[in-house]
Amino acid sequence: MISIQDHLEICRFDKSDIQGLIDLSESVGWDYDRSEIVTVLESGAIYGHKNVTGTIVSSAAIITYNSYIASIGMVIVNPSYRGIGLAKEVTKRCMDSTAQHTKVMLISTDEGKPLYER
Repeated sequence: MISIQDHLEICRFDKSDIQGLIDLSESVGWDYDRSEIVTVLESGAIYGHKNVTGTIVSSAAIITYNSYIASIGMVIVNPSYRGIGLAKEVTKRCMDSTAQHTKVMLISTDEGKPLYER
């Protein structure tokens, strides 16, 4: 049996993915715009999943402020892809991109809080 996860590719996004990230944001009622996403891309990294058609279905951003602290935000999963561990996987990818001794803080909505408490 093939799961939906078998058809998803995790990658680091770049400026060519801005519209897809805006669309993902809108899918959950958020309002990230081009300038906000450019700022995040220039300040850090955004990772996420694309489906077989190249549509972005998840994201998480990490900004490293120095070698001791980083911040994760912009954790979004398209409602059609929730419940299969994408947020956990992309958040882990962000954390793995930092130095081992870096402290990572997370910015979360109340809706996302249960994910991170686990």
